[in-house]
Amino acid sequence: VRSYDGGSQRGRAQYDVRHVLTPLVDPYHSSACGAKFNLVLESSEDFTLTHVFVSGPGARCLEPVRSGIIWVSDTVPSVEESKRYDCMTEEELQEAVKAAAYGVGSDPNLPGPCVYFTTDATTREVEIELPKWVEGKYVLVKLLDTHGRQDHLEVGVVAFVGFSGRRAAEQVPLGPWMRRSVRQSKVHPNTLKSMFSNGGWVCDGRDVPGGCRSGMTDFHQTSVYTMTFRCPATGFDLCEACAFDADLGQVTKETVCADIEALRDPTRCRLACSRIRNLLKRNFLATLPDFVEGGLLDVLSSVLSRTPLPVAKSSGGEEGSDDGPMGGGSEASRRPEEDPSDQSAGQSANPPLAVGTRVEARYLLSSGRMTSRFYPGRVAGQNEDGTYQVEYDDGDKWYNVPQEVIVVTSGAAPATPGSQAAEVAKNTHRQSLRSVTLELAQRLFSRFPSHLSVGDQVWARRGSERWEDGRLLALPSPLVKIQEASPGSPQIISGETAEGAGYLVAWKDGRQSSWVQPSDVLKATAGGRGAMGATVGLFAEVAKGPACDQAALTRHLTRNADLAAVSGAGYPVLLLAVRAGAPIDVLSLLLESGACIESSGPFGMTPLEQACSIKEEASEGSFERQAAEKAEELLVSRGNLLRPKPNEEHSAERAELRFPPREQLRRLGEAFGRQLLGAVLTSHATSAMPTELLEVVGLLIQGLELEVVLECLQPVALRSLLGLLQHFVGGTDGVKTVLMGCRICRALLLRKEAKLVHLVQSHGVLRWARWLASRKPT
Repeated sequence: VRSYDGGSQRGRAQYDVRHVLTPLVDPYHSSACGAKFNLVLESSEDFTLTHVFVSGPGARCLEPVRSGIIWVSDTVPSVEESKRYDCMTEEELQEAVKAAAYGVGSDPNLPGPCVYFTTDATTREVEIELPKWVEGKYVLVKLLDTHGRQDHLEVGVVAFVGFSGRRAAEQVPLGPWMRRSVRQSKVHPNTLKSMFSNGGWVCDGRDVPGGCRSGMTDFHQTSVYTMTFRCPATGFDLCEACAFDADLGQVTKETVCADIEALRDPTRCRLACSRIRNLLKRNFLATLPDFVEGGLLDVLSSVLSRTPLPVAKSSGGEEGSDDGPMGGGSEASRRPEEDPSDQSAGQSANPPLAVGTRVEARYLLSSGRMTSRFYPGRVAGQNEDGTYQVEYDDGDKWYNVPQEVIVVTSGAAPATPGSQAAEVAKNTHRQSLRSVTLELAQRLFSRFPSHLSVGDQVWARRGSERWEDGRLLALPSPLVKIQEASPGSPQIISGETAEGAGYLVAWKDGRQSSWVQPSDVLKATAGGRGAMGATVGLFAEVAKGPACDQAALTRHLTRNADLAAVSGAGYPVLLLAVRAGAPIDVLSLLLESGACIESSGPFGMTPLEQACSIKEEASEGSFERQAAEKAEELLVSRGNLLRPKPNEEHSAERAELRFPPREQLRRLGEAFGRQLLGAVLTSHATSAMPTELLEVVGLLIQGLELEVVLECLQPVALRSLLGLLQHFVGGTDGVKTVLMGCRICRALLLRKEAKLVHLVQSHGVLRWARWLASRKPT
């Protein structure tokens, strides 16, 4: 602001005119008494103006600006010369703007005006695209009158849109800029509207293949002048580059390379893993082979085989006793450098430890017992009694650690802040890759591969009562068997126990957690109780198949039913409609309302693949076959806009060699297992194997073909498996580790192969299991 003659209401800074130069209507400018005020603005560099946007404040203000006139010049404009426009009529001002566009009536001190604006009486705003782009360095804005009694002027936003530098010769039609909307059905079902925000938002394009096209990775990387395209109902944001990228959400050769490179980088790995998880909810049978060819499995096996992460300390059973909570003490848990007979004598001989020294030490649990295992950390300080303060890598602290239970890491030096940050980044890197490895294994081998995860916010039916908000505490056991129900009806699970045969839900209203059948669970993206009822009704109506009432469906959609919701059995609404044989008009309505055509269900099957599968299995001329043919024709015609563009030489060959979904899943699983079973078994010491990787081992032994399992159990991997069995039977420090051990042993027994059965029996696993079953806490 170079000058302004309107002042502010009562001289208060909260009404200063500078507020109009931020694209938010609050705070706003309120002038002193009167109207026809002049605002002179100066730019630090030359600019080219393409659009002007003016908006009044909110509805509570009574004197919003109505009209005004704008000049752009290379020199400081003369406010005195502009006063001759004060008494002109609206028609005369419009004629002056037209004349200035042709260079008529220009003045050395004040060129002709380039914009005359009048705000709408209802919306209190106006946007004007200049018919001829204007270059300059200064702007004069004359605020003429208001929609009220002309007591004073109130202005929310005055925005000037254009380019830096002089680019008027490059003029092209642009269309409206401030108030735009865009649909990106591949990443979000709703229309996104342009707006500004000072909330430090982040572009959700960071979670799509290839990441954000503007490079955003976290919150607070934007300013108030960064436009976002937002869905007000869900808070979903896209930056401008992502909003208008025609390939957003598609998997291309470039996005695969970008994501694989990000997986190798500890600073970008977390987001890359999130993008791969999101792909598992889409047509992953078509996209995952590209990642496998791009080196995904190589990255997972190489990173997971590095230095193991700190092992979590147990809090279950007989916490941290020297014998372990689940059996006799294991010699593997004792440091090899440690001689128990010399501990007391060695204390006085040991030199003092410097602050920052890398060490491994035992840990005192809340029960008063000390763990038998040593955990990595660093010395944080020394006490007067000779004990030390140790900060462990997993975040725990012990402020009175005797020196006899501390072992200095070989070659360790005091850690610097930079080295600590690097170590934390490496640990986070490996943790992220372990998580994505487990999710890949669950999707490829689990008998219940739904889209839900522990911690997800869900809607669930509590007994015979109404649906309520909740959060998932546990998923169905990966060992349960799923019986496919008829199309449209919920899946029935039969497992060993009721606890493992559904989802454990913690209710938002504080009632006791309970197990809920998958048919009574919905995972939604957003919405309150009204959206909950509409979404539940939508799924129930679609599940009726041919009897689906389109009027009822429309009613649920107008009540903001969530089209991105997924049932507890893993079915999005469009896939459920195709599977139930819903009429073609219902499918069209769902697609037009924003249902994603590429969302996949259990085992990676998309709506199009489901329609093809039903058509192949149904008899010629049957109603099911006719409905499937119509659905296939509709989905193919709509899917042409969403299919990835061919960008590889072998894309035509891949299309010709396309296998049925079950065969694709088998081939992907075999490739995954061949490369990772041995790598996971040998990646960590048997006593320090993370529970995520133990679950991966159990799923691979259970799901891979027997010949592949035996091929992967080469001498090194077999020795690691033997060590795991010895660790389970000899004693572990956690109940969850015991559970994973039971599942691995059960998977080995169920293969009914003599060598594997002998492997389990020779280690006394059955005797150990009987002993476990006799203990009340377990």
